[in-house]
Amino acid sequence: MKNYFYINFEKYWLINLRWLAVIFLLFTPFILEKIFKVHIDPTTIYIISFFILTYNFIFFIIYKKLNLNKDVLDNKNVLFDNSQIILDIICLTLLLHFYGGIENLFVFYYIFHVIISSIILEKKYAFLQMTFIVFLFIAMALGEYSGLLKHYNIPNFINLSLYADSLFVTGMIIVFSSTMFISFYMASTISEKLRKREKELYEANRLLEVKDKIKNEYVLRVSHDIKGHIAAIQNCIYPIKDKYLGDLNDDQKNLLKRANVRCEKLMQFVKMLLNLTIIKLKQEDEKEKFNPIEVIKKAIDMVLPTAKSKNITIKSDFNLDNIMIIWNKPELNLVITELLTNAIKYTPEKGKIFLETKTKNNFFYIEIKDTGIGIPEIEKKNIFNEFFRATNAKEIEPISSGLGLAMVKQIIDKNNSEIEVDSELNKGTAFIIKIKYT
Repeated sequence: MKNYFYINFEKYWLINLRWLAVIFLLFTPFILEKIFKVHIDPTTIYIISFFILTYNFIFFIIYKKLNLNKDVLDNKNVLFDNSQIILDIICLTLLLHFYGGIENLFVFYYIFHVIISSIILEKKYAFLQMTFIVFLFIAMALGEYSGLLKHYNIPNFINLSLYADSLFVTGMIIVFSSTMFISFYMASTISEKLRKREKELYEANRLLEVKDKIKNEYVLRVSHDIKGHIAAIQNCIYPIKDKYLGDLNDDQKNLLKRANVRCEKLMQFVKMLLNLTIIKLKQEDEKEKFNPIEVIKKAIDMVLPTAKSKNITIKSDFNLDNIMIIWNKPELNLVITELLTNAIKYTPEKGKIFLETKTKNNFFYIEIKDTGIGIPEIEKKNIFNEFFRATNAKEIEPISSGLGLAMVKQIIDKNNSEIEVDSELNKGTAFIIKIKYT
């Protein structure tokens, strides 16, 4: 069977709506008596409410067991959707019949089922549902008019026996039927246009994803090739720099030093670009359950020599030895290492970096705070964009990739977590990572 693009409409919403409808039904006798001074026998309402509760619970179980929440029209989904609406229509018809028939002002509540059918069903099924509604209404009206069905009056409401008036019955059938048909036409037309538009957007998005994947694969290949060439250049520079080919004068040493620095910066850029591209291309997320404190401690150990070279102190506070998260372990190490490296890079000598972990409302927080240069307020919103660098960061480190924080954001998003930045110019920056823990 062909794929059929629904409007993004959750079946679970219809089930939840039915719970609310039952609550409304149970309170209806009380509301009618206390507010409108209309007394009715609530027995039938309670019986029908119980029936609705029963089949709604069954639909809820089926929904959970068969995983029907899909945007594909298959036999299971068609049967599931149509069955719900048919039972709702039958229950509404029974309620109307036992409480006034066509004299009941709630007869036009059928229109909700017409609209819902037009939204969640294919047009032919929605048309059949609407036809079923009209058939039941006409059968009820003519049945009570002819005496085949007993008419149940609502005391103190309408005492004119309109159900037995041929002109009223004919008029109601014509008005009701035309209203249902017009409502169906309008709702189904709008739904079809929305479905068509949703399909176009889906196809456009799928095409963009394919193109983005091709672009990333191309970047991956090119970056890998460039990395190999840079390594070859460095292999040529090192023997000369280390005087294996003879002594060098000061100008030669200076030129080689500058060339080597540029090669190292370019190598760092290419490695970062490779990491970012690999993260984007990864289809399967290799998550595992582990203690993040161990990973954080290893990341600190990795950057500690660099911090000591600038006399920067890294202070950590871990009080959560038993915490467990489900994440990609190597990627968490990469995130913490990158944030700590950034903090060291943009913190002046003898500065301080604080790393603190805590839990709140089932979330695990990692805060990395420094006493560095900070980020200009106007530039904070762009800090996770690829190739973006704050103006004051460029003054300290003119040559840098601008990909580190973009990579961090990609990893955090991929692991269904959050990251926030809080910064004050010339006073420091704090990055707070928010992870759901088990």
